[in-house]
Amino acid sequence: MKNLLLFLSFIFFFDTINANSYQRDVWKFLDKSYKSLLTDPKQAVDYTLQAFDILKQTTDSNLIVSTLIVSGHAYMLYGNFDMSVNTYYKALSYCPAKDLKTKAKINVNLGALYGSLKDFSKAINLIDNATSTYKVLKDSSGMANAYNARGLIHVYMKEYEIADKFFRDALRINKTLGDKKNIAANINNLCLYEGDTEEKIKLIQEAIVINENLNALWSLAENYNNLGMQLFYAKRNNEALSALKKAAVYAFDVNAHELICDNYEYLSKVYAAQKCYKEAYDNLLNFEKKREQLLQKRELVNIERNLIKQKLQDQKKESEIQKHMHQIELLKRNISLAVVLFLCITLLAFFLIKQYKRKKDLQIAKGQTELLLKDKIITELKLQQQAVELSAKSEKLESTQSELTNFVLFLNSRNELLEKIREMIKSTYKMNNNEILTHLKKINTFILQFKKLEDDNNSLTKEVDEQNHEFLSRLEQKHPGLTHGEKKLATFLRINLSTKEISLLTGISIKAISMARYRLRKTLCLHSQDDISAYLRDI
Repeated sequence: MKNLLLFLSFIFFFDTINANSYQRDVWKFLDKSYKSLLTDPKQAVDYTLQAFDILKQTTDSNLIVSTLIVSGHAYMLYGNFDMSVNTYYKALSYCPAKDLKTKAKINVNLGALYGSLKDFSKAINLIDNATSTYKVLKDSSGMANAYNARGLIHVYMKEYEIADKFFRDALRINKTLGDKKNIAANINNLCLYEGDTEEKIKLIQEAIVINENLNALWSLAENYNNLGMQLFYAKRNNEALSALKKAAVYAFDVNAHELICDNYEYLSKVYAAQKCYKEAYDNLLNFEKKREQLLQKRELVNIERNLIKQKLQDQKKESEIQKHMHQIELLKRNISLAVVLFLCITLLAFFLIKQYKRKKDLQIAKGQTELLLKDKIITELKLQQQAVELSAKSEKLESTQSELTNFVLFLNSRNELLEKIREMIKSTYKMNNNEILTHLKKINTFILQFKKLEDDNNSLTKEVDEQNHEFLSRLEQKHPGLTHGEKKLATFLRINLSTKEISLLTGISIKAISMARYRLRKTLCLHSQDDISAYLRDI
């Protein structure tokens, strides 16, 4: 990522250096063109064409517009109005939509051109639109230029009073701004027509001083032409002739065809007023010839204009191709950045998902650990409960076993008791009747005591049966088909009674008990080495 950023920075820096390089070259030619506008308009045109050749390889619309504006102005001063109009329209086509100030400037220049070509309606419309824009932008200098151009239109329309108002408004604004160049231009235009001659003579001399300081030869040629006409209106023909001759020198120096044509016309009028008819006629011929040349030139300019129009279209196409190539490069660059960004987001998402999964796994492991711990606690509690229950059962079993043992002992002693009773009865054989009755009562009492003890033992047997009820149910479920005798034997074996004890308890012979025990082992599918009592306790 770091290397990519360094590469992009290098490309941007390289592009910036190239941009600064061609911009410097273009501005160098534009500066030369601007400086030569009023001294050599033809040379100014050449400079703008050289600047435009450099701009063919770029899409710098702002610089293209600046070049076309200077070029249009140069063509106008040179007298090539068709090319000037065409160039200004081309500038409008390149001008950014938001650049209102530049559009207004172009419209003012176009308005002045249309006025000189006698299309007054279109000229006024263009200049008024520009004036409205300047008012919105609060651009005083622009408004002054618009008023000056509007005044020229009214001069062409011979509406001198209206023209005078616009020129004076422009002059007032430029004096406030201290713009000497435009002050001189306003004064010059005020002197294009007759009226207030003495004032205008003084004003035009002020303009001449300004243009001499600026070395504006084209403007000086126009100033002296207008000074000559004002002196002509004042009947100061000799001074007028001198001024017009100076104007001719300046006009020829800058090759200003329109000014040369005007100069021939003005000279013919002055010579005619001096009654120098030959000179007047010669200058009139020169005027007609020059005007014809200008008209022919305008015919040729139409062909030139078409050629240049095609050239400009080709340049525009080439410029569009370059623009598309630039857009493609930008698109490639953007795609590269998008891919890098996508990879970064993907990696970030991967790490976040991995971290989330790891966190989740830890939570699951923690939960499982807690669950195992709880299970362990539950198991321990169950074991404790089972141990308690087992202990209780063991104690109860031991108690029962002890009672049964006592019962067995009782059975063992029963025979002895019976034997004693028999001995007691036998002893009555030797007694008389009175003694026999007393002795029988004694035997009866002894038998009653023995019977009470036997009832207690019967209740014990019943209690044993009740305690082993659940055991018998489990035994029946595991080994269905057992007989009542086998179940009873299993009960005695479960409490760990011996064969002899069971024999005494049930009144069955030891041999019969042993045979029953053998059959029970076989029924329970036990091997000879298996402990039947332990097996029954586990059920």
